[in-house]
Amino acid sequence: QMMIDVLSPEEGERIIDPACGSGGFLAYTLRHFISNNKKNFYLTGIDKDAFLAKIATIYLSLLGNDEFHIYCENSLEVPAKWSKDTKEKIKLGNFDVVLTNPPFGAKIPVVGKELLNQYQLGHKWEKGEKWLRTNKLLDKQPPQVLFIERCLQLLREGGRLGIVLPEGIFGNPSDRYIWEYISSVASVIGVVSLSQETFQPSTHTKTSVLFLKKTTEKPKSIFMAIAYSVGHNKNGKPVYKINNTSGSKVLDDDLPIIAKNFIAHNNMNKIVDNHLGFRVAYSDLNDHIFIPEYYNPEIRKELEALKNSGKYSLISIGELIDKEVLQIRRGDEIGSQFYGTGEIPFVRTSDIVNWEIKFDPIKAVSEDIYNQYKESQNIQEKDILFVNDGTFLIGRTAMVTKLDVKIIIQSHVRKIRVLDTKFIDPYYLFYLLNSKIVRKQIDSKTFVQATISTIGNRLREIMLPISNDQNEIQKIINEIRDIINKKAELRKKTVKIVEESI
Repeated sequence: QMMIDVLSPEEGERIIDPACGSGGFLAYTLRHFISNNKKNFYLTGIDKDAFLAKIATIYLSLLGNDEFHIYCENSLEVPAKWSKDTKEKIKLGNFDVVLTNPPFGAKIPVVGKELLNQYQLGHKWEKGEKWLRTNKLLDKQPPQVLFIERCLQLLREGGRLGIVLPEGIFGNPSDRYIWEYISSVASVIGVVSLSQETFQPSTHTKTSVLFLKKTTEKPKSIFMAIAYSVGHNKNGKPVYKINNTSGSKVLDDDLPIIAKNFIAHNNMNKIVDNHLGFRVAYSDLNDHIFIPEYYNPEIRKELEALKNSGKYSLISIGELIDKEVLQIRRGDEIGSQFYGTGEIPFVRTSDIVNWEIKFDPIKAVSEDIYNQYKESQNIQEKDILFVNDGTFLIGRTAMVTKLDVKIIIQSHVRKIRVLDTKFIDPYYLFYLLNSKIVRKQIDSKTFVQATISTIGNRLREIMLPISNDQNEIQKIINEIRDIINKKAELRKKTVKIVEESI
């Protein structure tokens, strides 16, 4: 409904869903026309599953209108191979609006030279100053990537597209070529980030909705929004909230509000400038990153408020690295064949819990393996271990104590070392990395990449609010040091009890 409200199909327009499934988008579009008493329109859908195509036909028929056409075809196939009826009724470059939620996943790739050759995104792209398409075909391509291009092929010049896509496409460095292609034929109108629960319990894939207009004329800004609530929980059960005005119980759904803000943006009206709707200037888009969380204005405002208070100075982790105040090193993968060969901890992301290192003895390794990595990893007391990759774990930290210096850390863990303790104390840095405002930044810069989440090199972008009050800093240092030391002492006692037990 949000997508239909935003794209607002008009009377006389041709609308298509090339992956219509059981007809959800088409049914809601039909309801949109019926409720607005609009009769002159062309509504069509395609799905390669014959059963789903029949279900879509029945669904739309039950709405009491026969102004639609459903075809059982593979939308991604060469159009010349479609049936005679489909070829007559569906032509590329002939539609005003495309609304779709295509199938996606690396496990259902599209293969075949003839099929891939009809797409620019079916070819390999190489990165120079910008991404350029080569003449070499890929062996395979996930369907969602090709659906982007097929949808744009279906649109006439000036046509509009709303498509649901996995979040990885919006931020993966390896997928930036997709945006190079998109920018060559279309302009991004907006992106709406959907909550993790949106398609649960059916699928856990994190998705966003991409809105495009088939024109190379770029707008000054694009609309972005983040839906934290979509009216149901992960089990699909409705979730309610209390209306502040009436006190009545209403569905907890951000999408209707986002739709209103998006429409206001399209009409060049003032919008709220929070997670439910904000503008990002085209010139402010960073390296083809189109993830709304990355540009969340609420975090920016919070950082600005801290700076303007005069109590804090802001500096990025990247600046501290460049000034040689900090050093960050990556861990290593040693190979599972060495697990259980000794007693030296191999620290993985899941072993960093509650500011402590809690290693799994089953994954411990031998002295020989430890010696291979000892010098390169060079773990020291007061080093900070930071989880850089791994779904739901990113941002977890632990301070290395005297008990922990003889370890090997996994490649998904970063070792952060303070080189200049006069500039920033390790215990104060540890506190900042666990502060609410830094945690919010970490979450906003964590992208789904391939099968896991990662913050990647965006860790450099994290802004640290350093207090201008030295007394406050010293108080925090003392508190954090005390906590770390007590945890280490308790762990030491625990180990001693076990070692001296019968």
